[in-house]
Amino acid sequence: MSEWAQTTLKIPRLELYVEPWNAASLRTADNAGFTREGLLRSWQEVGGERKDMYMLSKLRDADAG
Repeated sequence: MSEWAQTTLKIPRLELYVEPWNAASLRTADNAGFTREGLLRSWQEVGGERKDMYMLSKLRDADAG
């Protein structure tokens, strides 16, 4: 889906937010070409509790047009 978003829709930057304990989602994002940019402390409320989130991004290849 990220390839479609960046080639067909020409979205220049995609972002994901993943809880640090979610190794499977982090691995999937890594395999899809996303890069971890940092840990956002107390970023989002989940179930009434503030949670840390990793922020990952994928930039569209400049040669893709």
